[in-house]
Amino acid sequence: GDLVIPQNVFNQQASEEYISAIAKTTVLAIPIKHIQKIMENSPEMMELVISLILESHTEGRYREKLLRIPAAKDRYNFLAKHENFILKRVPHYLIASYLNVTKETFSRLHKGLAY
Repeated sequence: GDLVIPQNVFNQQASEEYISAIAKTTVLAIPIKHIQKIMENSPEMMELVISLILESHTEGRYREKLLRIPAAKDRYNFLAKHENFILKRVPHYLIASYLNVTKETFSRLHKGLAY
């Protein structure tokens, strides 16, 4: 149920993003020309696009905040507090990468061991 808007989509530049799906996913691509035409004819669509851009920006700031936490244990605890569902649904090696720690460090953190 998520919408993903790649970086630079509205200024038509190549993005450096990679998206990995961890569950069965359907990808739909809508040409930017169609989106622009709909936005011209529908003020509601313009509001939706602005909301999506703001949401994307907010998520980016959240990710930046997470990575600025210096201690791996504190990053893990922050994730457990704010996005516990990730710990239940996502393979641990991907979470380790997301937290910028090794798989071994993540395993220790997840088990409550010293690292």
